[in-house]
Amino acid sequence: MENHDLNTFARWYAFYVQVRHEKKVDDRLAKKEIEVFTPMISRLKQWSDRKKMVQEPLIRGYVFCKIALENRMEVLETPGVLNILKFAGKWAPIPDYQIDTLRIMIEHPETLQPENYVKVGEYVRVIAGPFTGAHGIVQRMPGADRLVLRLDKIQLAFSVEVSRNDIKVLKPEEIETETAEMTGNSGYWRRP
Repeated sequence: MENHDLNTFARWYAFYVQVRHEKKVDDRLAKKEIEVFTPMISRLKQWSDRKKMVQEPLIRGYVFCKIALENRMEVLETPGVLNILKFAGKWAPIPDYQIDTLRIMIEHPETLQPENYVKVGEYVRVIAGPFTGAHGIVQRMPGADRLVLRLDKIQLAFSVEVSRNDIKVLKPEEIETETAEMTGNSGYWRRP
């Protein structure tokens, strides 16, 4: 495993932003050529005189940026950005596999639903079907199996329906290893 200086190594971080300014912040960061991800989904909104499909952020008040910590001020100085997420007083990087899984899940919004943040269950990787490559935790629900993606650092969770036949159970330490092998980033993952 290579030894990377965490201040110069690009990782995903969550940034608090003004609510209802997520898309504007995303656009501003993209113009600065910063790798940014703001999960958006279409929702049917109804007003008194009409209905319309609108794009809304899946996670209000957050955008995700892949940056080296030494470049965080470029993000923090962007209008609408409030702060970088910290956990126990330290900057909280988000593993690539969680961002990748969130990207896969929002491609199928018809089965996506917010879930209570859970800490129990088995870690799995989907090996067949439309969510192939997604990692998460299986949660049993009446009438359906659901794959739950936990965004640990911001304590949110989302789920999609998945067949039990389409998943492979992983041990927590296997998640990072398999993801690194899938993306060709062996040596990338570090646990604090």
